[in-house]
Amino acid sequence: MADNKSLQIDAAPTKAFFVDMLVRDIPLETAILDLVDNSVDGAKRFGTASKHFDGKRVEIELSKEKFRIFDNCGGFDQEAARLYAFRFGRAAKAPRTPHSIGQFGVGMKRALFKFGRHFIVQSATDKDAWAIDVDVNKWETEADWHFPWATFKSSDISRNNPGTEIVVDQLRPEVSAKFGSEKFSDGIAGLIKSKHRQFIAKGLSISVNGAHIDATDLNLLIGDDGGLKPGVDNLTVSAGGAKVDIRIVVGLGASLPREAGWYVICNGRIILEGDRRSVTGWGLLEEEAGRAILPSYHNQFARFRGIVSFDSEDSARVPWNTTKTTLIKTAWSGSGPFNA
Repeated sequence: MADNKSLQIDAAPTKAFFVDMLVRDIPLETAILDLVDNSVDGAKRFGTASKHFDGKRVEIELSKEKFRIFDNCGGFDQEAARLYAFRFGRAAKAPRTPHSIGQFGVGMKRALFKFGRHFIVQSATDKDAWAIDVDVNKWETEADWHFPWATFKSSDISRNNPGTEIVVDQLRPEVSAKFGSEKFSDGIAGLIKSKHRQFIAKGLSISVNGAHIDATDLNLLIGDDGGLKPGVDNLTVSAGGAKVDIRIVVGLGASLPREAGWYVICNGRIILEGDRRSVTGWGLLEEEAGRAILPSYHNQFARFRGIVSFDSEDSARVPWNTTKTTLIKTAWSGSGPFNA
């Protein structure tokens, strides 16, 4: 066969196929949380030295017609938008937010395509402001993978009030039905309340359809005489040139089976809550002998509370999956999630 580039086999994916694969397996709730994660990272990046977020806010609006999320958490500049923010995957030279929770470079794009067929993203820093306007149906027919710039028109953000605003309309039918449901919006508020409790407690204001979300605490029992107190262990491991700080707190709480189990936190974002599965060690078996090392969960453990926090400046080193819904084994974690 002639060595001719014109005869090469074309294996490039179509945009429509790529988009369908990108959004197929992610729940709507997880996609929304990804966008909230980005706002939290903005608040972290421009927060004060005390890491309190007073004055920073995130507003989410859900309806049958559109999705909107707004934050005043600093925004990101045109250069970051042009080179990094809309890439499918995180570019090697992309600037990182230390201790970030948006790590994989896919969350925002996946959410936009998941929700609908048209989206506008606008962002402002104290130095510049920009916008993109994407008609997905038109974009999918074009060979060029770039997103088109648009005129910045936001009335809620500016160089004097830096932040980001995203609006998605022409919603997919199944998305429109859910976004128009009060039950769904209440569920989103509950998820944000639990997953971002640490940031809300530090002053970050988050609302869903105008309803403010209050912070909640995970309480452990402590005896008045000091005889009952949580056990605490701290350790640090090296992972690919970065440190991962691990803090383990074990104690007792109220006798509530639904709250019993392990709570796992990665860079401040709660990944697992009241987990009672084998991923956090329950019912752990010795692989060779097949005998139980740890018992399976039973309601006799209804007072058990365990909290494990993983924190690293390089978010690629903490043991979470791309949707931040469970733990994964890492090069440093050994045979179980807590074996450092």
